Amino acid sequence: MSNLNPGDLPRHPGVYVLRYQSGYFYVGQSGDIQNRVLQHIQTAASRPYGDIYKVEYGDRLLTPESRNLNGQERDETIERMLEHGIDRVRGWEFTDRQHTIESLQTIKQLIIGNTNCCRTCGFRGHFASNCNTHEDFASTWLCEWERLQTNSDPPQRPSPQRPSPRRPNGGNFVINLVDERLCERCGVVDISDKPPNYTKCERCHYGGGSLIAEGARRRLSGGWQPHSSRRRRSGVLSSESDDDGFDERHCERCYADIRNQPYDHYLCYSCWPG
Repeated sequence: MSNLNPGDLPRHPGVYVLRYQSGYFYVGQSGDIQNRVLQHIQTAASRPYGDIYKVEYGDRLLTPESRNLNGQERDETIERMLEHGIDRVRGWEFTDRQHTIESLQTIKQLIIGNTNCCRTCGFRGHFASNCNTHEDFASTWLCEWERLQTNSDPPQRPSPQRPSPRRPNGGNFVINLVDERLCERCGVVDISDKPPNYTKCERCHYGGGSLIAEGARRRLSGGWQPHSSRRRRSGVLSSESDDDGFDERHCERCYADIRNQPYDHYLCYSCWPG
């Protein structure tokens, strides 16, 4: 049973986001948000995502309100994928239980178009023609995209120029491209406090190379420490266990198991309220 009160929702047109107890998200639009959410609640039992515990709309969305609801729904879906993970978000034209290869190709094009990021490594600040990012590193949304494409049917052959996925962990953490930036050379140092045109940390800018090796060791050994000094505001991918993962819930910052916490919690006690 959902614990939200549909009567508090507006009856005007708009875009909305459903948060499910399983940690999944659905982005939709309607001429009557209240009536549409009631329909979602009535059919929630037949869907694999669990009950709806929260609805976001208006100024709670990641994109500004627009009269073009179709365009806003599309942009909100892409922003939610960057924020919470591609595999945990459904909306606009991407409503299949498992993203198809065609959908993944469209998602990649929309992310690149909306963020002006590099087509090769997924980071912002440069284009593919002058990409100098180490071949072992890529934006974590791109690592997830490559993993999903590899796991799709029929299986995709990795590119000979750049193996897929690039990191053994498949990019467990999804970094918000807007609010958080890592050095595009070493992939270790947080440069969010640097000017927007900065793409490297000071050590890499002046020729230091040890952090590149450190970043590679941390990724290849699986020794990434989620509770480090570098805060992450964004979500994580769904479970990669043998089941479909819809009954599992993880902290959206550090991937800790939070199934023993209330359903409206999305962070573990170590991350909240940091």
